[in-house]
Amino acid sequence: MDRECVSLLPRVCEVLRGSGSSLPDDTSLEKLLDWFTGLTEAGGSVQETCPCLLEFISAVVLKTSSDPGIICFTLKLSGLIASTEDGFKTLQGSVLDMAFNPQHWRDAGLWEDPCIRIGWIQGLRNMLQHSKAFTFFVQADFIVPLLQLQTDSSLFVASAANQTLAHTLVFFQPGGNVTFMEPGKVERTQTSISDEEPFSQDYSSVLGTISQFLKESLLPKENTRLHQSQQVLKLLALLLARAGSLSGTSCSL
Repeated sequence: MDRECVSLLPRVCEVLRGSGSSLPDDTSLEKLLDWFTGLTEAGGSVQETCPCLLEFISAVVLKTSSDPGIICFTLKLSGLIASTEDGFKTLQGSVLDMAFNPQHWRDAGLWEDPCIRIGWIQGLRNMLQHSKAFTFFVQADFIVPLLQLQTDSSLFVASAANQTLAHTLVFFQPGGNVTFMEPGKVERTQTSISDEEPFSQDYSSVLGTISQFLKESLLPKENTRLHQSQQVLKLLALLLARAGSLSGTSCSL
């Protein structure tokens, strides 16, 4: 990220923060996210390189009148910053809990907007790269709304929820040492997940919740749950595909 672009970020954040109107195109926001993602993947620190982003995130999370597209961008950005342990600690001391609390967005009347739900899911997906983020995910009981979104009326939301569930099960398996390629991403290696008892218990809790959900969904008692069963089958297919791709690269689960 060159210095000239970094110097423009405070003004960009100010404009986005003050915008209450709908954005005509979110392409520029996605390019910004790509920019920050590249910085993170290169080992850089987004919050240190661009300190204005922390104030921007706090302002948007607290000011729920912002455009849903900007809130979606902010949730994805928050997850990206929290994907490193240092960034996670920084945000946890400010607005991380509020940003990813679905009730906060329900109270603001925004949760029904698919943009918010997509931002929430993909923000979580970005964040879930280390054990501290996983513990946060478990303690906040985010597995419940994530499973509910797996059968969302929006196909984009449902697909994103499936992808995040599959990632969570595979990436955080205790004792794993996984090297794999995600679609559109650079190679990732997961080697830091602990075998310690508290973490194993967290994983077992999530696995048990998902397993029970799958069991109930695959045996629908009424026709209205047929769609739910179909979505669960998609999740299972995704898990099998992910497991297959891991065994085809470098994997020891």
